[in-house]
Amino acid sequence: MFPTLRISLLALLIAASLPAHARRNYQDMWWLPSESGWGLKVLHQGDTISAVLFHYRSDGKPVWYLLSNATASPAGEIYTGTLFETSGPPLFGPFNPAAVTTRAVGSMTLRFDSRTAAQVDYSIDGQLTSKPIQRFTFKALDGDGNYLGAQTAFASCTNPAQIGNYIIPGSFTVSGGRLTRVTLTTSLINTGQVTCDWIGSFPQAGSLITGTGDFSCRNTNGATTQFGQFEVEEMRVSDHSVNINFRTTSVFPTNGLSCVERGVISGTRLQNAN
Repeated sequence: MFPTLRISLLALLIAASLPAHARRNYQDMWWLPSESGWGLKVLHQGDTISAVLFHYRSDGKPVWYLLSNATASPAGEIYTGTLFETSGPPLFGPFNPAAVTTRAVGSMTLRFDSRTAAQVDYSIDGQLTSKPIQRFTFKALDGDGNYLGAQTAFASCTNPAQIGNYIIPGSFTVSGGRLTRVTLTTSLINTGQVTCDWIGSFPQAGSLITGTGDFSCRNTNGATTQFGQFEVEEMRVSDHSVNINFRTTSVFPTNGLSCVERGVISGTRLQNAN
């Protein structure tokens, strides 16, 4: 452990309760941009996916099919299940549950090649189709603002080998859809307050924002205390809060430490960014 690192009991309890590997979440609207008009609505809970495919019959009339409770494959981010066609009472008038029927028409497999791209293979009444799909972005997420929260992470460092969990209170700024600045009350090695500038690209895909780039931190005297590269695996905007799952590789130049950190920067929006 870092002799000066403040290990939070709460952080240790959180880390102990987390699964060894948490799967990515693919809940979103997905489509093929060159074939606008049909798409796939993915619902993702735990290791199970249900999805609604909205498409057209051979006569051009709309139809939709349901993939229900497809579980993840141990081999990777692959979900396979039975595809159903349903029918029921009309939208207007009294609802008759007895009129709801389902018919198994084939199967569907979703293979997620990344957080933002996938391959969908499905069969309907003996006809097979395979399509590449991606998350559908129809509105820029409004995450800009100043936030009060904390950075919670697990750090693994070398020279000498050090490992620890931590929670550090702080604030951060999202501007132009990007995480731009993080101010923490103390650094990983207790050098006092630090302010870190994050510079990189943050593309949005559907409801998901990711990012990569460089960051550097300085103390209140303006001296560089830490620098390196970051990957934002997922930035989610939810009402008045933002949660950012990140991974960094960094160097503490004055301490001879190189570290890998994985964790979350989260907070509550205080005001809109100017």
